[in-house]
Order: sequence, then C-alpha cells, then structure tokens
Amino acid sequence: MLLTLAEVKAHCGVDGNDHDTVLTIYTDAAEASAVEFIDRNVYADSTALTTAQSGAFALMTAATAAHNAATTTAQALADEVERDAAQAVADRAYDRAREAYRRTMAGIVINGQFKAGVLLTVGHLFKNREATTIGQLAELPLGVASILQPLREYT
Repeated sequence: MLLTLAEVKAHCGVDGNDHDTVLTIYTDAAEASAVEFIDRNVYADSTALTTAQSGAFALMTAATAAHNAATTTAQALADEVERDAAQAVADRAYDRAREAYRRTMAGIVINGQFKAGVLLTVGHLFKNREATTIGQLAELPLGVASILQPLREYT
C-alpha cells in the first residue's frame, strides 16, 4: 500500500482495528484503480522511482532480445498457421514489455493529488460497502476523476 492504514482510517473516521482488513482491501483496490486511471506507475518515494526506472531499461533490452529470438524461431517454421501464431505470441509479449516500460518511465512519486483520489475512493467503498448497482461500480466516485486527471498519462 502506498497510503498508510492510519491515513485511511483518519479519512474514514475509524477508530480501533475492527475494520483494518476491509480498509486494506479497499485501499489496495483504490490504489490499483487510480494507477490504472492515470496510466502510469506510482512509487512511494524518489528512490523507488529511480530504482524502477534504472531496472526498466535492462528489462526492455532483454525483452527486445527475446522478441528477436522468438521472431527468428517463428519465421523458421514451415507451416504458415504455426508461424503466424508463434509470431503473434512473440509480439504480444513484446507489447506487454513495452507497455510496462512506458508506465515505469512515466512513473511518479506519490503526491497529494493521488492520495486524495485514493482516499475519496476508499471512503466511497467503505461508506457503500453493501450491495450497490453496477452503474455505481463502473465510475469513479464524484471528484476522483477531476483530482486524478492532471496526473494522467496520455499515449
């Protein structure tokens, strides 16, 4: 979790430990939702961001080499259907690696905007933890999108 349980409990007005498990689950879900919305990774501090970005280049280099090897192997297949299927698998794996690289390189250190978006979502989930309509689950709670919008990565 990027936010502390203490921050979440203070926001939700919770004392004691009775709701710690559910608040942790909601926080994990809210953070994942916010990261998906802004389309970039979020790190606890600048050291974690720098470490991730430093490792991303090596991972992308390895993914490129693996893709090149898989492409060579695929092209050597005699059967066109097998060749196309093997190439498609190699391309999908490479695309996932490129996306992970992009999200890491566009990463940010957690800030107040991100925390506010997550806390609004957690508060909504905690307050409305009983049955809700599908329409309510499809959209972020009021205000979350506008708070997170400036952090969003557009590709």
